Amino acid sequence: MKGLERGVLYLGAALYFIASLAWLAGPQPARSSVFEAGSIFNRAPEGASLARSYLAERGRVSVLARPLSLAELPPDGVVFRIHPRRLPLAAQRTRVGESDEDDEKRPDPKQTPDPKQKKEKDRKGKKPAAAPPGVLFTGEEEEWLHRGGRLVLALAGPYGGLGVQLAKGEARKVFPWWPGVQRLHPVPMRTLTGWPLGRAHALFVLGQRPVISRWSLGRGELLLLACPELLENRRLGEADHLALLEALAGSGRPVYFDEFVHGAEGEAGILELLTRWDLGPLLALLALAGAFVFWRGRTRLGAVEDDYRESRSDAVELLDSLGQLYDRAARRGEALALYHESLARAVAGKTGLRGEALQARVQLLTRMAPPAPRQAQDVSAAEFERGLRSINEGYRRLRHAESR
Repeated sequence: MKGLERGVLYLGAALYFIASLAWLAGPQPARSSVFEAGSIFNRAPEGASLARSYLAERGRVSVLARPLSLAELPPDGVVFRIHPRRLPLAAQRTRVGESDEDDEKRPDPKQTPDPKQKKEKDRKGKKPAAAPPGVLFTGEEEEWLHRGGRLVLALAGPYGGLGVQLAKGEARKVFPWWPGVQRLHPVPMRTLTGWPLGRAHALFVLGQRPVISRWSLGRGELLLLACPELLENRRLGEADHLALLEALAGSGRPVYFDEFVHGAEGEAGILELLTRWDLGPLLALLALAGAFVFWRGRTRLGAVEDDYRESRSDAVELLDSLGQLYDRAARRGEALALYHESLARAVAGKTGLRGEALQARVQLLTRMAPPAPRQAQDVSAAEFERGLRSINEGYRRLRHAESR
C-alpha cells in the first residue's frame, strides 16, 4: 500500500513538472492591459514599441512624462501623441474669452443646425464666432509650435474639438507632400471631423473627408491623423506606413513620445526647476562669486609673513620644569646617582643582566665607577658635569649597540 501511494505521489510531481514546462514553452499572452494602446511601452499589437525602437536607431528619441507645456523642448522637436486618453492641462484655458460655457455653446459638428435658429441669427445679423484653438493645445504649446515644433495627433476618438468617424474605402493622397508615402491601409478606416479642419489642409482623404490633415502654425505644424493604427506594431510594416513614420519624425529632429497622455507622470529635477524659475543667472553669479573668493584668498597681499612656527613640543618645557624641581629637591650627587640608576635599569631591560654582571656592563658603557647614592658632602659642579657626560655617553653606546 505504501508503494502505491509513493508511486501516485511521484506521478503527480512528474505531471506538474511537465505541465509547468509546457506552460513556459507555450506562447504567453500579450500584456496589453498593462499599458494603453499607442503607448511605446506596450509591446502588444496595439502598442507603439516598434515605432520607438525604429526611430531610436536613426536619431534621438525621448519619453515625455510631463505636460508638453511644462517641458523644456527644443524648437525643432517632434512630439507624437498616439491614442491620447486625456487633454494635457485641458482645464487651463489660455485663450481670451474661452471658458467651459463656450464649449457648451460651441455647435457640435455632427449635428445639423436648426433652420429656425439659423434664420433668427441671420435676421439679427449675428454670426457664430469661430471656435478658438485652445481646446487642442495650451498657449505654451502653441508658442512652441510657432517656434518650429511639430505635434502629431493620431486619434481614434474625440479629442477636444476634433472627432473621428468610421468610413469605408481607401485613402488617396491629394497633396504633394511626403514623396515616399503613397499607400495607406489602416484598419479600421476613419476620417476626421470638427471645426479645426477649417484651418488645416488635407493630405489624404476618403471621399470628401480628410484622413490626414496638416495645420501650419508659424514655423511649426500640427499633423492630424484619424488612423493611429498606422503607427502601431501590427500595421507598421504594411504599405507605406514605415515611410509615413519617417516622414512624421523628420530628418535629424529630436523625437518625443508623449506618455503623459497615457498616464505616465514624471517630476522635474531641482536644476530644471531653478532654470524654469529664471534662477539660472543667479546660480551663474554665485558660481562666479565663489570662484572670485577662492582666487582672492590665494592671492598674497602685502609683505611675506614669517613662516616660523614653534616646533618644540611640550616635552621640552616638562623637562625644564623637572630639571628645576630636581635641582631644588636633590643635591648634585643624589641627582647623578638617580640618573646612573636609570641607565642601569635601561641596560638590564635590554640585556637581561643582573647583579655584578649588570654593574660591570654599566661601568663599561660609562667608563666610570657608580656614584655613591648618599654622600655626606655634595660633589662639585665640575664633577657633576663629568659624571653627566659619562652617563649620556653610556646611553649613546647602548643605542649604538641596539642598532647593530
